[in-house]
Amino acid sequence: GKSKANNITNVSSVFLGIPYFRDPLGENGGIDKDPIYRFDRFDCLTFVETVLALTFSKNSDDFEDIIKRIRYSNGEVDIKKRNHFINPDWIQNNSDFVKEATKDIADKINSEISVSKIMLDRKTWFKKNYNIDINIEEQEAVLDYITLDTLLAKEAELKKAITEPMIVNIVIYKPSFRKRYGSEINTSHIGFIIPSENELIFRHASFFKEKVVDDEFFRYLRMLKKYKMYKGINFLEIKS
Repeated sequence: GKSKANNITNVSSVFLGIPYFRDPLGENGGIDKDPIYRFDRFDCLTFVETVLALTFSKNSDDFEDIIKRIRYSNGEVDIKKRNHFINPDWIQNNSDFVKEATKDIADKINSEISVSKIMLDRKTWFKKNYNIDINIEEQEAVLDYITLDTLLAKEAELKKAITEPMIVNIVIYKPSFRKRYGSEINTSHIGFIIPSENELIFRHASFFKEKVVDDEFFRYLRMLKKYKMYKGINFLEIKS
């Protein structure tokens, strides 16, 4: 049968042109009254979550259950249980749907892996962003990535290596983030990389273009390279 990953291409294409809107989803009550899901506006993460949930669901009842499982630890709709941090929460809690594939891609293109390490301060982050008190130790968050320079030098190899859609995270490091957000963070953006003819498409809800768009992946990487804070790309495989 067709893999789940290949269905991503069709499911996601329906949303091209839908407006970008920061943080459009919530718990439909409590602190964040935004809806549990919606199809009329997305930010980068909710676009990926919605497309994944549609791809994995068999019908509309199923969809709501799956989007809750993707967005929340154990599917419990609670702002404290939301997978706010791509790394490690979103990646680890979504092991039914995705798996880390950076090493696999690095092997296929014969490249080194780099590792991003940050300290995640959830306690300060929750207080600063939602005025919620939680008592939780700081945690080291570690994420594999391949540098922008390496990927740009291995364009032909990467085109061969990516045979079906994957999820990509843009890995970032900027010390001032701790002050700005209340914690260090090491991903800034998420989207789908989709093989097409002889190119790779980056399909994402773009803050700059204010909607869901297709960008040519390597052109997008060259744009990122103009800014020092962007380090590279982390790859996630979509499970079948």
